[in-house]
Amino acid sequence: DQEGLRQVHVDQAWEQTTGTKDVVIAVVDTGVDPDVADLAGRLLPGHDFVNDDADPSDDDGHGTATATVAAAAGNDAGGAGVCWRCRIMPVKVLDGRGNGFLSDAAYGIAWAVDHGADIVNVSLGAGETMPVLDTALRAAADAGALVVASAGNAGTRAKQWPAADERVVAVAALDALGARADYSNHGGWID
Repeated sequence: DQEGLRQVHVDQAWEQTTGTKDVVIAVVDTGVDPDVADLAGRLLPGHDFVNDDADPSDDDGHGTATATVAAAAGNDAGGAGVCWRCRIMPVKVLDGRGNGFLSDAAYGIAWAVDHGADIVNVSLGAGETMPVLDTALRAAADAGALVVASAGNAGTRAKQWPAADERVVAVAALDALGARADYSNHGGWID
């Protein structure tokens, strides 16, 4: 019953695999709620760049939602994520209102790669880039980590970083009919 997963044909991928615990997905966002049943036993230690500590608990909900889309276990408790067995590394770079600094996101990307992330999901963006982000994205590419980032929710063609960087997979949103969602940023820079 998850329309978004059906639209990207995840059910066809599940015919081959539902994932492996060898894949680590870093969620660079508002943190992740450690008590979510669908992620039980698969949360790795993370970091909180907002409060500069080792407790990346989510006080907003966005990071937790992102983590469950990526890796919720396929069971009767809730919705299934794309990779049922992947492990999640929570990296908190946004506060309880979803606000933060692009520099913290860059530090979060670098931290995740340094701690073994295979995939780094970044559901945030800014209207321009900065050298520390370039350094983090270069290090991720050199390490063979896949960085995936949101194109943004302003409904314009305006580029958002890190998504606009050529080393990053920029992801836009679809509506229930499979067309671009009105709020989603768009343009030739979207993958």
